[in-house]
Amino acid sequence: CRNIHSTTAAPIPFRILGTSASDTSSHPHVLSPPLMESLEEFVSTAASHQNFWMKYSLVRDGANISTLLKNIRGAKHTIIAIETVKGDVFGSFTSSPWRMTGHSTSHFGSGEAFVWRMRQNRMDIHNTCQNPTNPKCSKKRDPDAFTNSLLEQVQMESEIEVFPWSGLNNVVQICKPGKIAVGGGSSNVEGGTQNHGSFMSDFNGIANKNIGEDSNQYNNHQKEGDQYGFAFAIDSDLQYGTSSLCATFNSPGLTQRAGQKNKLVDDETFEIANLECWAFTPFDSEEEAQEHLLHRIFLEDNTYNNSS
Repeated sequence: CRNIHSTTAAPIPFRILGTSASDTSSHPHVLSPPLMESLEEFVSTAASHQNFWMKYSLVRDGANISTLLKNIRGAKHTIIAIETVKGDVFGSFTSSPWRMTGHSTSHFGSGEAFVWRMRQNRMDIHNTCQNPTNPKCSKKRDPDAFTNSLLEQVQMESEIEVFPWSGLNNVVQICKPGKIAVGGGSSNVEGGTQNHGSFMSDFNGIANKNIGEDSNQYNNHQKEGDQYGFAFAIDSDLQYGTSSLCATFNSPGLTQRAGQKNKLVDDETFEIANLECWAFTPFDSEEEAQEHLLHRIFLEDNTYNNSS
């Protein structure tokens, strides 16, 4: 696990395509510019120093998994960003285009992937920075100090935890009819054996997993006998999902707060308030980015048809 945060409100070094601050149809956004800037530090070399392009927003485009996959078709590097109704914000970065797979292909993806979460709950950030009665809020110390309050919010928004690929298994991306998940499988850490098959049975209802009591296991090595699940999995209606201890990224349940003492839980289900999918592009306009993406999809489709 790696932590990072930005301490300034300097101009962001990239453009944001596909939405804007005035785009009320996509409000409230899951990814904020400070959060994007922190995530940009960890994306693969091929995606770094490019522009963020919002391809799907649940609140704008509707809760439809087919629409999600259609909108992000052909995009190689993508970020999924989820905000729950309780204010937890987390997601993934992956380097393989999302596609529906059949029974013969259980998973895909590469070791460039990682999962991430904001260190602080977004509702807590709002209460801290916007509520003058909060003792931590600069507005109480100085009612005119809105700049200080904004800087506090920027810093809190930019503080993230990142969990890179662990190497314990290759179960990175899963996309079956009606289901999307990141991470999965299991691993006998001490014996070095890997198991990629049993996790698919969890898709029927998205199974919950038990988590060990020792919170330090997340920053070290999991113990033999730990029960693993998906880093996160989203059901077909895009309204609910689960997040569990995951061997693929050596990550805890992403809805657990950093520093929270873990306990055995029966239900790690979360309810989705908004979900966004972002692609990366070197182009400065959405029109150019879309033209390039359509050209790439055309070439890939023709290559596939000619080889089949």
